[in-house]
Amino acid sequence: MNSFALACGLALMMTLLPSAQAKPDAAPSVTLRDGALKGAALAEGINAFLGIPYAAQPVGNLRWRAPQPAAAWKEPRDATAFGAACPQPDDRFTGLTPKVQDEACLYLNVWAPKKAGAPLPVMVWLHGGAHRFGAGSVPFYDGKNLAQRGVVVVTLNYRLGYLGYFSHPSLDAENEGGNFGLMDQKAALEWVRDNIAAFGGDPTQVTLFGESAGGADTLYLMADPKSQGLFQRAIVQSGGGWNRPLPKPKMQKKVLEALETAGVASTVSAAELRKLDPRMLVKAHSGGIGFGAFLDEKVTFEAPSKAFDEGRAAKIPLIIGSNDWEANLLLGRPRKGFIARTLPYLPQVCGWYGDRSNGADERNSLLFRDIVFAAPARWLAQRQSKQAPAWLYSFSYVTSGSRGKVPGAGHAAELAYVFDTLGVTEKSAANASDEDQQMANRLSDCWAAFAKTGAPDCALAIWQPYDVNADNLLLIDRNPRQIKLPDRETLDGVVDLFGPGTLLGG
Repeated sequence: MNSFALACGLALMMTLLPSAQAKPDAAPSVTLRDGALKGAALAEGINAFLGIPYAAQPVGNLRWRAPQPAAAWKEPRDATAFGAACPQPDDRFTGLTPKVQDEACLYLNVWAPKKAGAPLPVMVWLHGGAHRFGAGSVPFYDGKNLAQRGVVVVTLNYRLGYLGYFSHPSLDAENEGGNFGLMDQKAALEWVRDNIAAFGGDPTQVTLFGESAGGADTLYLMADPKSQGLFQRAIVQSGGGWNRPLPKPKMQKKVLEALETAGVASTVSAAELRKLDPRMLVKAHSGGIGFGAFLDEKVTFEAPSKAFDEGRAAKIPLIIGSNDWEANLLLGRPRKGFIARTLPYLPQVCGWYGDRSNGADERNSLLFRDIVFAAPARWLAQRQSKQAPAWLYSFSYVTSGSRGKVPGAGHAAELAYVFDTLGVTEKSAANASDEDQQMANRLSDCWAAFAKTGAPDCALAIWQPYDVNADNLLLIDRNPRQIKLPDRETLDGVVDLFGPGTLLGG
């Protein structure tokens, strides 16, 4: 499964910063190489600069090209509103779809403490959404509260769907590759390196963190020799790890079939491709949970697991983990195909989950969680721990208002706790309790501590680096604690049957 950037959803509302949060202070400003920015001063001691172009907008002849430098501007640029989200379909996972979408979408956002002495650590967020949904402006990614912990927070947009991951014979002569969304992320990291000092950030203390698609891409960037050095720490939340990127010919075949179904002939020229309506490209994409980076022979040449297995990935501190009910991603999806028809009935699978499940559907859900998320996270922690400190976690904390209604912490459930944004939407505020807010305070503290020191030393719990012999992880539930992995034999079996290089794992 390529990138396993499953639809964490969270594809967004494009909103202005709430005016109730702003003081009548003079608007903060910074001067960059490209020009001056005027941001917003928030009441909580944070300055926000939104909608900053980090690259030239990928429109017209720049569609399906590597990101180019943004054009400079002469007059101070207003930076108090988010930029447009990249074109995307309706988000049925969360019910939130951005109101403002445009192919000109390469913007990032910065939240920084107003008064800082020494340069502060930087946290750069890669959003999830199956490489088809999402933006850096989703309400749960508001960086204000995280920045209050003494870090500079950056969120960003990157190209999605066929605008971001695309290959066609008519473009081959340009030799631009095809993983444009991944290129955008690297360009944003280069922008951070060159500009973040103006906001009080330290470009030598950058933590790259992401969830689902963003977590998968963090692994791709860790495995990319040309990206190493752009960030010094990494956090991967439900990012998979056993990604099996398609070879370029198979990706082209899928693209050609999709375009033909949409009425576009395979003989279309590069110029004609670039004139296609971006909404048509959104509709032409058939979806699926395995979309994302492929072996484009320009940017990506191998699965990240190969680089980690051979010790060639970035040798930096890593936090990695998953949630205990990742199978909420399967809700509403028809249970068909090889996995649903066959795998839950394999003797090994029945043996692993027989005492923890009631039937094939529950075994399928547990197997999905372990193949796609839990087993890869542990597998990566084992390998990264040979190169640098790594910390493994399992998030199973269920928000108070959902207890008894769901079987566990679903995919993306940790996001509002990491960003300390439980109250950003009416629904999430009504569902949360004081206990939930305390958990958000502690988990957000933990992530910020990692960005500051390279270790998650915080009040959440004693959490030691992963040790192969101890097989330890942090269980994040109502009583967070470090434990010995309870289902290690099952995960060993999953690795043997489905891991990289195996018959079923590829």
